[in-house]
Amino acid sequence: EWLRALGVDQVALMQEERRIFVVTETNAQFLVPARFNDEIVVTAGLSGLTRATFDIEQNIYRDSLDGDLLLKGSVRAAYLNADTLRPTRVPKSIFEEKLS
Repeated sequence: EWLRALGVDQVALMQEERRIFVVTETNAQFLVPARFNDEIVVTAGLSGLTRATFDIEQNIYRDSLDGDLLLKGSVRAAYLNADTLRPTRVPKSIFEEKLS
């Protein structure tokens, strides 16, 4: 969803450029339990970028960004050639707004 919000069309990327994203690592640190019917806010943002991988930091809060931090998480994804499944350079255009 975060990539979609950035305007990345993963279907077109795979069909037209033969590139895919693959999750290679996840981490979740549960800090405080959510309760039934709690409203939660989930955030996601770029926290690291190498030639062929990127890291997304994710947090879940109760009620608002000022509410209790319930979970701290991260995801590392690799950018691969869909035919060879070998890493390839992440185009700067995907994240250029997030890097400035």
